[in-house]
Amino acid sequence: MDEGCKIRNQISKDAFNNMDINKSNCISRNQIYVYINGTFNKNIIDAHIEQLLCIRCDRIFDAMNIASDAKINVNQFQQFMHVFNFADDTNLDSLLFYAADTNFYRSIDQNQLRGMFEKLNISADNENVQIIMNNLGERQFDYPNYLRFIFDLRSEMNAD
Repeated sequence: MDEGCKIRNQISKDAFNNMDINKSNCISRNQIYVYINGTFNKNIIDAHIEQLLCIRCDRIFDAMNIASDAKINVNQFQQFMHVFNFADDTNLDSLLFYAADTNFYRSIDQNQLRGMFEKLNISADNENVQIIMNNLGERQFDYPNYLRFIFDLRSEMNAD
């Protein structure tokens, strides 16, 4: 993971959308949007997985938009997260931050979300995780508090 991965949770969507995407030889945002605009499905994940693996860390918002907009199911999304190595600590912040702002997560109940946290080796009984799950479950997205919970959770994990 490059240094950019470690700070991507500080990048707003607006800033992200204005980033130069031509520095990579990997899949372009336009190609990603082709998937989003109607041709994307599980078979395309399988067929283009090597290309998808090339997506730079600063394109994780795009990558997760693919999964959200394609309306893939929870098991498929867990596999998708695994492919992108979201269990890596440097990716935890993006996963949790983005969870508050996708229709995909808003359609998941707390038990499903608990399973996702457990798959990422995060204790679903952790108080901060409980708060996050409750906020998501109630569709209440308080970004300042949400980010505080994430940073508290990361500090607690790093202290172990």
